[in-house]
Amino acid sequence: MIETTDWRIHQTDNNIPVVFKKRDDCYSVAIGLWLRTGSRYETRETNGISHLLEHLV
Repeated sequence: MIETTDWRIHQTDNNIPVVFKKRDDCYSVAIGLWLRTGSRYETRETNGISHLLEHLV
């Protein structure tokens, strides 16, 4: 685990980086997900799928 001020970075067994910070002043959770995907990676056959998934999420 790498310490960067209050933020922590953890690598899962399947190489997914998880960045988190514990806050004692909050009682909620925020989750963000970033994927290396999008319309720039779509083929003619999959054109529009990223936009559809954006709306489904």
